[in-house]
Amino acid sequence: MERSFSNDFAYAIECLKRGASLVLATIVEVQGSAYRRAGAHILMASDGTKCGTVSAGCLEADLAKRLNFNDVPDHPQIIRYNSGADDIFELNLGCEGSITLLVEHYKHESINPVWAHNYASSSGKFCSLATICDAADPALIGERLFFDGHEFSGFHNTNLASVRESMQALCVETLAGRQPVSKHFSQDELLYRVFCDVIRPALHLYIFGTGDDVLPLVNFAKALDMVPHVVGWKMRAKILEPDSHYIRWQQPFCLDISHENSAFVVMSHNYEMDRQFLGDLSRLPVRYIGVMGPKRRTERMIEELEASTGFDLSKQAQLHYPIGLDLGADTPAEIALSILAEIQAVFTQSQAGFLKAKDGPIHPGAQASRLLLLDGAQMSPVQEHTARPGCPVSSSGHEH
Repeated sequence: MERSFSNDFAYAIECLKRGASLVLATIVEVQGSAYRRAGAHILMASDGTKCGTVSAGCLEADLAKRLNFNDVPDHPQIIRYNSGADDIFELNLGCEGSITLLVEHYKHESINPVWAHNYASSSGKFCSLATICDAADPALIGERLFFDGHEFSGFHNTNLASVRESMQALCVETLAGRQPVSKHFSQDELLYRVFCDVIRPALHLYIFGTGDDVLPLVNFAKALDMVPHVVGWKMRAKILEPDSHYIRWQQPFCLDISHENSAFVVMSHNYEMDRQFLGDLSRLPVRYIGVMGPKRRTERMIEELEASTGFDLSKQAQLHYPIGLDLGADTPAEIALSILAEIQAVFTQSQAGFLKAKDGPIHPGAQASRLLLLDGAQMSPVQEHTARPGCPVSSSGHEH
C-alpha cells in the first residue's frame, strides 16, 4: 500500500509562498533491490528543506549536492543510480540494485505525483497516473496522463493521439488491477516507456470507542498517514487532537464515505455498545472490521446479531477477531501496533510473516512488459550516477 502524500501539497504551497524553488524527484524504475519502490517521490527546496523520501537518505544527500537550484532545467531529466558501480559505497548504498529517477522543476499547477496524491486524498478516489519515463524523443519524457476512474487529464498533444490512447489504456489497466505497471511501446516510429502508478487515497481509520487505549492508536495512525476518526457517544478532549476527527454515534448509523479505503475498529470495551457497533458496520460493504476482545465474546455477539437480523455474519472475510497480529502485545501502544500491522497486511494483501522466510525480493516490482528494439533503435540517453558527491547537474542534463 503506497502512502498518502497529502502533506507534500501543503509543503509545496508553503515553500512557494516564501519564494523557495522546488525540485520533484520520482522513482520511475527499480531493478534489483531498493529501499523505496517505483512511485516514491521527494520534494527538495532551495532553502535546504525537503518532504518525502526516495531512499534511506543517501540519494537525497547526493541529489542535494548535484542540483543547482539557480539553473534547474525546465525539461525533466532521467538520473539512474547504479549500486554496481565501483564507487557507489561513497553513498553507503547497500541495496544492490539500480534506481531510476525522473527529476524536474516542480510546477504547482501541473499534473504530477504531488498533485495526484492530493486529489486522491481530497476526493477519496483511487486513481492512476501514467508518466513517460524514457523515450527515443527526449521531448516526450515527463509527459503525464491522469485518470480518476471517470475522466482523463493531461497530455494534450493532438499530434500524438496514438500515444495518448496507449497511456489511457494503461491507466485503465493499472487502476483495475490496483498494481503499478511499467510498459514499453513501439508505435508510429515512436519508442517510449511508461510507468503507471496507482494513486491511493489516505486510509481512513474509524475507531469505535473512547477509552484511554484509543490514543496510541490515533497517534500511530497519524504517523502512518492514515486519517483517524473516533466514534462514540461522548467526546473526550484527551483523544481529540487538532488533526483527528470525532463522530457522534447515533442510530441508525451511516457514513458517507468511500468504504474501499476505510478500516473499522470496534473497541469500546462495552459489550452492548460493541454489539451495536458490529451490527451497524456489518451492513456496510467494507474491507476490514476488527473487534477487540476474546474470540468467544465476538462469536456470541455474532450469534445474537444473526438471531435478531437473520444475516449470516460468521463467514464474512472482512471480520477480524480477536483484532491484530500475534506480536505478543500487552500495553496499549503494543496493541495499537498489532492492530495497525494487521490493517496494513490486509490492505496491501501481504502475509505478514517473517521476511527472512520469504523467497525473492522484499517488494514486488511493477508489472513489466518489455519489447525488443529493432533496427538499432535506442531510447534517450540516461545519466548514470556513480556516487561522486558534489558533481552538479548542468542545464544540459550532463555531469560537469
